[in-house]
Amino acid sequence: MLDSSASFVDMNKKRRSGNNEDADASFFSEAMKDVRPLTKGDKVTHQSRRPKVKFQPEYDNFEPTFAEPSIDGDIGVEESLFFNSGGLQQSQIKKLKRGQFVIEDTLDLHGMNREQANLALGIFLDDAQQQGYRCVNVIHGKGYRSNDNVGVLKSLVNYWLQQHPGIVAFASAPPKDGGTGALNILLRRK
Repeated sequence: MLDSSASFVDMNKKRRSGNNEDADASFFSEAMKDVRPLTKGDKVTHQSRRPKVKFQPEYDNFEPTFAEPSIDGDIGVEESLFFNSGGLQQSQIKKLKRGQFVIEDTLDLHGMNREQANLALGIFLDDAQQQGYRCVNVIHGKGYRSNDNVGVLKSLVNYWLQQHPGIVAFASAPPKDGGTGALNILLRRK
């Protein structure tokens, strides 16, 4: 690590004048002087770009939030989803589909069964509305491990969200936010 920004500026000036190869080598050597290789005992942390999921529902007193659909598992793994409850302007729809709203919280449903996912989704959406969030992200997965390449949880989430009175619209997320395995959801303000 460099001791001060002044030394960095001085090295850059040297680099621009004279022999660039020698200047590059000395610049690199100076920049790396305090760097040491990682050892097995070193603790390495990774900073995620995604906001931390602060939501962890309790399942002790399970009570389904949404009704079960009569048909489930009918949405393909790569199929994009979109729903608009009405009244959303075309510019807002485009913005939602492009993933241009700020995602204020995320729920990951991976590994949950339908009952857990049902409860978690209901609690998450109610909590997000109470917090005044406008856009949230729900990761439901694509359903690659299911039979016939149909996403059972994906289909259920699609159905449940259309029944929720707090949903303005939702669309499959852009690839950076989960693609067809996740939804960006616009919420009604309380």
